[in-house]
Amino acid sequence: MTEWWVSQKKNFCEYCKVWTGGHLWQVRKHEEGRMHQEKKELYLKNCRQREKDRQREEPDLKRQLAEIEKAAKAAMDAAPYADRNGGDADPGDGDGDAPPPPPPPGGSRPMKAFRPPGAGPGTLR
Repeated sequence: MTEWWVSQKKNFCEYCKVWTGGHLWQVRKHEEGRMHQEKKELYLKNCRQREKDRQREEPDLKRQLAEIEKAAKAAMDAAPYADRNGGDADPGDGDGDAPPPPPPPGGSRPMKAFRPPGAGPGTLR
């Protein structure tokens, strides 16, 4: 075979979700088409609507977060064993008077040295 296959440049349209040829005239022809213009306008309309919805919900979200913070603060203030210094004064928290936990069963195994495949016995890393 004497011919070589050469890949042609492609252009992906984000609005239409289609591939077009990469030549300038093919891209321009697609962008001037009715379907592309309709989908682009629909996309922009949806973006504007999402932004309006986000701005409408933002004050409500802030109000809800303030209520949650207020309830959490009230719950922290009402805790029976809350330490006023910022720590937890729970008597069962392990102040250091309890012995350390036992080691895991099976003991510890020594780690093996890494040896690359095909290396001899004297080439450890």
